[in-house]
Amino acid sequence: MLAMPSSPAHSQLIETRRATEADVDAMTNVEASARQLLEAEGVDFAVLHVSTDVDDPTGWSLAFVAEIEGKVIPMARLTELTPDVVCLDQISTTAGCAGRGVGRRLLADVATACRDLGFSALTGTTFRDVAFNAPFYTRLGCVEDNDPHPAMLRRRRVEQELGLDQFGPRLIMRLSL
Repeated sequence: MLAMPSSPAHSQLIETRRATEADVDAMTNVEASARQLLEAEGVDFAVLHVSTDVDDPTGWSLAFVAEIEGKVIPMARLTELTPDVVCLDQISTTAGCAGRGVGRRLLADVATACRDLGFSALTGTTFRDVAFNAPFYTRLGCVEDNDPHPAMLRRRRVEQELGLDQFGPRLIMRLSL
């Protein structure tokens, strides 16, 4: 279960829901804004020639968005690995909302929804030393996965081949649901 520290987001009306095709543009905009945060940490996906768009909503098993005052602020994309394990492919919030608790709230809601869908674990890869990556997930109860699902090992190999590790150490994390 996620430990949810108090934050300004809890006093705002946040509605989390499954994303639809109608949300693709908003999700793309959220990801573009969030990339600014990673670029400030020295992570430049442009030099890797990695696709960063979400224009194919059939490319992921699950997606969620959270709205504040009718505007999509954070989003999350996930892929089912097994009937028990789901991978958090991406969770992003707009740069202007970073640090306000909306990402924590979305992750908590996503974890609850995944548990309700029958998943027992949420997994994903992240930067070890970026404050809003591994340290963020650790504060929410995620742990480094020392026995990851084979699909996650394949993802790490692809990340390494793409050169993502040049921006800092990566690891696989897991949250028991």
